Amino acid sequence: MPELIRNLIGVSTARALPTVTNPAIPHTVTAQIELLLALCQQHRCAIVLDNCESIFQGGAQVGRYRAGYADYGELFDTLGRMNHQSCLLLTSREKPTQISQLEGVDAKVRTLMLPGLDAIAGQQIFADRGCKPVVPLEWAEVDRYCGGNPLAFQLIAAAVQEVADGDVSEIFPYLRANKLGFADIHILLEQQWERLTSEEQQVMYWLAIGREPMSIADLETALHPAWNRQPPGNLDRIEPQSGLGNSSLLTVLQSLRRRSIIATSSGSVGLASVLENRGKQHWSLQPMVMEYVTSKFVERICTEIEREQPLLLNTHPIAQANAKEYLRQSQLRLIVKPTLDRLRTSIGNPQQIGQHLRRILADWQARNSFTTGVFDG
Repeated sequence: MPELIRNLIGVSTARALPTVTNPAIPHTVTAQIELLLALCQQHRCAIVLDNCESIFQGGAQVGRYRAGYADYGELFDTLGRMNHQSCLLLTSREKPTQISQLEGVDAKVRTLMLPGLDAIAGQQIFADRGCKPVVPLEWAEVDRYCGGNPLAFQLIAAAVQEVADGDVSEIFPYLRANKLGFADIHILLEQQWERLTSEEQQVMYWLAIGREPMSIADLETALHPAWNRQPPGNLDRIEPQSGLGNSSLLTVLQSLRRRSIIATSSGSVGLASVLENRGKQHWSLQPMVMEYVTSKFVERICTEIEREQPLLLNTHPIAQANAKEYLRQSQLRLIVKPTLDRLRTSIGNPQQIGQHLRRILADWQARNSFTTGVFDG
């Protein structure tokens, strides 16, 4: 941070005062920011900071700075609050807390959520990669999967060129079933996943289980048992907390929204509940993200079963007995079947898997008076 400020002061001074070769720079960060502010007040400057999410701590609440980067908060706050004739432009997948506090319709600080690319722009990316023309039906699936994300279009186009000689129709069945699984996309999403807190990951898992947009009430009903239970043992980073209520759910949803990893919609996409849920805010995952989170969920559940350490297994079902039939079929196809396929490899035949699960259940029941999760339905 001090080096960045010194560089900004040096560049700004050189353009404003060409005859000054070695400007005096204060020793403290606060004084340096004040000097930079003065230069921004005296002269018109454009400061662009790209990929600002890199200064935030992964696995912590959104907007928390990494060690040694907290001074960025003071810089954003000062340039956001004080009057000057310059412009600070940030690009980030996570919104800084100071920006959230200062932004407003009539405020000096504004936020622009970049919309997805339209069909023409997306198809141009595929054409630039040398892909063959895509028919409307297939392109609709490509657009649905990528959600208008330019990088996703580029990664998919590159993969199609490499594995299908640029012919989208070759990978269309996998695309339609949300089973592309290209490594480059998973690497990109893994970077974002590792930045989430355990509570944020729990919400993401439930959205992947639900398979369609969920209201706050739906999520609260699903998550309440998980967030008010203290299962024994620990497995990696999943640590359900006790006493978390609806206000905490709102905080988690706000955090996920600021991380640009969750989508919102007004009303449910399920035909049976459109009228019932009209006008309510619903939360969902884009298909590309849902595929990744579903894969993470299956991997996590299988690991817990193999180790006989039920944790996420107790709070998140792999299929819901009371779900709508089309959703239940989707859960069976995309969650239950992949789980059983892996367990057949690691544990054995269905009878051995059943014995393994019954042993886990018996042990859990011996220590707890309740059982939910994978054993629910």
